[in-house]
Amino acid sequence: ALAGLGPKATIGVKVPSVTGLGTIAVGIAKAGADVITVSGCMGGTGAAYSGSIFHAGLPLERGLTEAHQYLLANGLRDRLRLCADGGIKFGDDVVKALALGADCVGFGTALLVAENCVFCRGCNHGKCPVGITTQDPKRQETWMTKHNPELKETSLDQRYVEARDGVVRYLTCVAVHVRDTLRQLGFTHPRELVGRVDLLRQLETGNPRWDRLDLSELLLDVRPDPTR
Repeated sequence: ALAGLGPKATIGVKVPSVTGLGTIAVGIAKAGADVITVSGCMGGTGAAYSGSIFHAGLPLERGLTEAHQYLLANGLRDRLRLCADGGIKFGDDVVKALALGADCVGFGTALLVAENCVFCRGCNHGKCPVGITTQDPKRQETWMTKHNPELKETSLDQRYVEARDGVVRYLTCVAVHVRDTLRQLGFTHPRELVGRVDLLRQLETGNPRWDRLDLSELLLDVRPDPTR
């Protein structure tokens, strides 16, 4: 997701989606960062503490929108790129993140699942049952040869062909979904969608609790020329 940032993009700061992130983002920008990655509460790897996974941060949309708005209002938006991650799985998630101000997105859990992760949340123990997050050659070999008997006599690197192909298939599906959505909106490049909150609207869910939620701050268009 960070490909193409160029050789000058050497300083990246990752921050959780929290209240007041706009002020923090302005400070990070003034300090000379090239990339700010806003991570929502729906992310988290198995290597993190369970308390951090389930109880840290706010929804991605809250922090991402505030960071984008504050940077834009202070004339700093062009100095860096905003990356969004945390719970992004589908093309719709990518499109909404771009419209809320992200320049790029990051995939974590979804990619691990695509390469055979069974989501046991045991990355930090070094005993991954499918041989992804482990340095134990026996565990790696057992999983790959079990699902690919024909690869038994090949090298360990070749046994990860299935995992690689799974990731390629997944990202291709997401890219096709994003491309189709952009075409429906009349855009030719994802860059044209960045910050276009005017294309988003709150839908009624039928759940009184959710329908009372005020999302007006997230949909505030602070662009100097909203017609563009």
